[in-house]
Amino acid sequence: MELDEYLWRNKISRTKFAEQLNVLPNQVCQYANKRKTPNLLYANKIHHATNGLVTFHEMLKGPEQKILNEFFLRKKK
Repeated sequence: MELDEYLWRNKISRTKFAEQLNVLPNQVCQYANKRKTPNLLYANKIHHATNGLVTFHEMLKGPEQKILNEFFLRKKK
């Protein structure tokens, strides 16, 4: 599930979610609108704050996704 959908389904404002993550509301807006990709730290915070419903795969792209993919590949061995 994407972050924007999670917030909508659970009737959580972006401002309230930003408070949970201890970030500025505009950061949550950028993550929800996919204008900005969270780094691994914030992706982890979002993943845990949503009880895993928003996955790393849906949040990360580029170098962060590559790092995550390599981590899971090593973990499977």
